[in-house]
Amino acid sequence: MSTTPNPEKDQHLLIDKNIIDKEIEVAEVSLNDNILEIGAGNGVLTKEMVKTAKTVTSFEIDTRFKKELNEIEEANKNLTLIYDNALLYDWRPYNKIVSNIPYSLSEPVIKKAMKDFTDELILITGENFKEILENKQTKIGIMTDIFFEFFPIQKIQKKAFNPPPRVNSWILKLKRKQSLDDTEYYLRILLLRGGKIKNGIIDIYRLQEKTNKEAKALVQKLDFPEHILEKPISRITGSFIEKIKPYLKINTQQNR
Repeated sequence: MSTTPNPEKDQHLLIDKNIIDKEIEVAEVSLNDNILEIGAGNGVLTKEMVKTAKTVTSFEIDTRFKKELNEIEEANKNLTLIYDNALLYDWRPYNKIVSNIPYSLSEPVIKKAMKDFTDELILITGENFKEILENKQTKIGIMTDIFFEFFPIQKIQKKAFNPPPRVNSWILKLKRKQSLDDTEYYLRILLLRGGKIKNGIIDIYRLQEKTNKEAKALVQKLDFPEHILEKPISRITGSFIEKIKPYLKINTQQNR
């Protein structure tokens, strides 16, 4: 008997084979790919990916799915199952994430993919999250636009899942941007850095051939309250990202 999904744990298993096939097609899974899957569930996507991927590493925290997943692992030497939280692991060995993720993990997954230099993500998420990324008004929407090209692929009706989620869903493709302008380049450095906002901006100015003293002097001239600049970068807001953009490139700043 197959394991019954628990919607209280954000479990909605994909049951529409046409959608599974579409996700595989969009992911363009090949023998060059080391794929990370987050939330394997009963393995409907897993057993399709192992057919053509070099390796697949699938995470699932609900051990009730062990029997179904272990059967797939035993039949496929290129599959590794890990019954743990994928967010606690290093994603750099994987070039693609292909997942029907729990929708509550949509933002944390994309943020970690930014930090771990993931090339490509093919995800099924809730329709509301697709709209957040598309509108580029919130922090996660603005950050995603800095790091990735965004492609909304296909709407998925609720009935494609068991049990049906409260909202319709979308297949999304995110591809890491390779060509950046100077502002995007410096924003990436700032957003991936730890520590205070102020120190991150100083580092960016030093990259532009300013001494530490000169960089600090430039930061002091910025039109931002000190208590904002003292905040950790992890607490940076979407509105601040938009406001700081013109000040990151020194030549642009001087010409204002």
